[in-house]
Amino acid sequence: MPFGDQSFDQDKIGYLSIEQAIADYAVFLTTFKEMNNYTDDRNPVIAFGGSYGGILAAYMRFKYPNLVQGAIAASAPIYLTAGLA
Repeated sequence: MPFGDQSFDQDKIGYLSIEQAIADYAVFLTTFKEMNNYTDDRNPVIAFGGSYGGILAAYMRFKYPNLVQGAIAASAPIYLTAGLA
């Protein structure tokens, strides 16, 4: 957990959202690609995951198509997460 035993405290719980998780990945990907000179189209990023990781992969592709060129979401309960079930 990012804040140890305090991760679920009221002032920190907002950092555990799906939106925050993929925003963190976006910052990481941008920084990683710049630091390693992977800024051209020859270095695509494919997000993948299963279950919760699959949700993150699918949403990452949806929210950041400029950073993620593809996604594999295995067993991801996307409709349940979005409140569409």
